[in-house]
Amino acid sequence: MAPVEPEEISAIDPERARRVEALEGWLGGCAVREASFVAHKLYTWTRAAQIEELRGAPRGPLLSRDRGGGGVPSRFDLALADDPHPLARFLRRADRRARRFAWPAPWATRQGWEGGDYGDRLIEVTLREGTWTARFDPRATPRWRVLDADGAEVDAREVERAPERVGAVYHVGDGPRAFREVVLVSEARIGRWAYATPALEERARADAARLRELAALWREEPREEVGDLEAWLRAGWAGAEASSLEDRYRACLALGSEAYAPAPERLEAIAAALEAMPADAPIEREGMRAARRGGPAPSGTWCDPTMGCP
Repeated sequence: MAPVEPEEISAIDPERARRVEALEGWLGGCAVREASFVAHKLYTWTRAAQIEELRGAPRGPLLSRDRGGGGVPSRFDLALADDPHPLARFLRRADRRARRFAWPAPWATRQGWEGGDYGDRLIEVTLREGTWTARFDPRATPRWRVLDADGAEVDAREVERAPERVGAVYHVGDGPRAFREVVLVSEARIGRWAYATPALEERARADAARLRELAALWREEPREEVGDLEAWLRAGWAGAEASSLEDRYRACLALGSEAYAPAPERLEAIAAALEAMPADAPIEREGMRAARRGGPAPSGTWCDPTMGCP
């Protein structure tokens, strides 16, 4: 007898159909695709020491020039090094080297890479109205695209005239490990950032609950394991619109670590890590209206997702 397809099960099981629909909506909200990579809210993980540093510097910047791996340049900065595009040249300037790595879904980077995570303290960043987002893929043609806040393409001449309007770069990594990231590149384009607020705690709890629901669904319907995670990720990230729950889940992922493989036990581990996020006194800050020019480099540490964190 041929196996019953999930779509057929949904047609005869209204409760399952409701669960699938809810999960589709949740995953649809965090999907990053080639045609739609603009996100106004982004999430970045850090450690208690940096939170205390930020708490003690009310006017201090969120982005940093410091490295989390003994001064080793990030993959993003290495990829920019010889790129002739006007935006790449702009981001290589001494006053434009502050960075922070982020992603639209906090759960999708919570586990970090094998060997270490990025911390258990979650910061939410809201970009300023009118901010542009660039896409940078060293293997693509063209390597650069820029979209406005509504997702419309920005003319190359306009980008060259006003590169400072780019506040985030969706970077598709070039290397043996599949990874994507959103690099925050402008303090001036941050409208607000927040830490340990009730809304953020609720977001973490809600994501954990959805991950457990998806894990339960996949336990009920055993699926074929993904053999080559790197190839599976790259095929989905460059492919068409997601259709199945597995495709939608893949569209939210950023890192080619086995910690995010589409398996129930992996999802439950991410959920547990979200639920273990410690309570703390909240911080809410408005962004800096203008980026610093000259003067000392911003303090704090950040970490390239492909190189691990100390």
